[in-house]
Amino acid sequence: MEPETPEPVSLQARLESLELGQQQLLDTTTALNQTIASMVATIANLNATNPGSKSEPLESPITVPQDLPTTSATPGSPIKVSGVKPSPPSEFDGSCDKGRTFINSCLLYMSLCPAEFPSDKEKIHWVLSFMKRDRAARFVDRTLRHESRESKVRYADWGAFYAAYTTNFCPANEATTALMRLETRSYFQNKRDVDEYVDEFEELIDMSGYSDPLVIVIKFRRGLNPTTQDKIAELGSDRPSDSDPEKWYAMARRLDQNRLANEAFQASNGRPQTVTTTPTAARSVFPRALVQPQLRPTPAPTPMSRPTQVYRPNVEGPRAPNPPRACFRCGSLEHLAPQCPTKLDIRAMTSDERESLLEDLLAAKDVAEEAEGEVQNEEEAGRASEDFAQHSG
Repeated sequence: MEPETPEPVSLQARLESLELGQQQLLDTTTALNQTIASMVATIANLNATNPGSKSEPLESPITVPQDLPTTSATPGSPIKVSGVKPSPPSEFDGSCDKGRTFINSCLLYMSLCPAEFPSDKEKIHWVLSFMKRDRAARFVDRTLRHESRESKVRYADWGAFYAAYTTNFCPANEATTALMRLETRSYFQNKRDVDEYVDEFEELIDMSGYSDPLVIVIKFRRGLNPTTQDKIAELGSDRPSDSDPEKWYAMARRLDQNRLANEAFQASNGRPQTVTTTPTAARSVFPRALVQPQLRPTPAPTPMSRPTQVYRPNVEGPRAPNPPRACFRCGSLEHLAPQCPTKLDIRAMTSDERESLLEDLLAAKDVAEEAEGEVQNEEEAGRASEDFAQHSG
């Protein structure tokens, strides 16, 4: 015969079983409280009848809250209450840029699990257990050596340890540094996302101590991307108030998300991005066929010297005559350089001839200026003599 398979237990049956176990647990706890209360009353009566006897006062009966979590318990097994187990902090190497983050993660863990830290000593040593590298390890080594040498704890309470920690591992003058950054352009958004810009801006505002919302909004708008800032400022009834930084943060994030969604939509449809072209100022309004281009005069070709001909002597016959001399300016065989009609073409002149021509032109200019000055002097003298004759007559 095949073994009988047990029927599956329904969810309702399980819930009823759990509720029954919880009710039995509550009844047992109530009975224990009543027993403890009767014992306390008996001890109080004994103290009243025997005033000379000394006894330690007992604590009040244990009170059990009515909203205990539902658990399944068997007789003789310990009661386990479910709870949130936070993640422990990461190892810390002592760098100042990570000091604030590390101590905040430690404080968060201790606030969620206060039962694990009955005293400040446990808190301090637990934090020290995560400081294992570089400057943090050296700080732990100094602390433990002091405790071993003095046979007592290095820090009297958590406040003293926290002050020493912030002095060694948190940036000095955080408020001043944040204020200086907010007065420059180093915190501007530039090419970053809006989320990154808002996160850094809120961090700077928190460290600097700014509390005036109008000042915060002005500085936020100053560092925001100009396109996003203009869109928010030009909104109608939905425009956030200048005294509400949170609404400015939310609106900037919303516009940035809308922009990203629009770019993704255009990319999925294969739509090319619109490129705005600016017309040039030199573009003519007349048809191209009617516009006559202005042709620059073609400069005269620079005359090149005639290549030197190499003659080889005829060993069998008489020696060949010398070749005729050519003009080294234009290469013509009809005249030489002094009689060349291109003498006045500066492009056909040598450097010496150009310097000589320049000196001649400057000398001619000086002579012309002197002659013109003499003529002006003679005219002025003539006018002066005429004026003198008229006044004397």
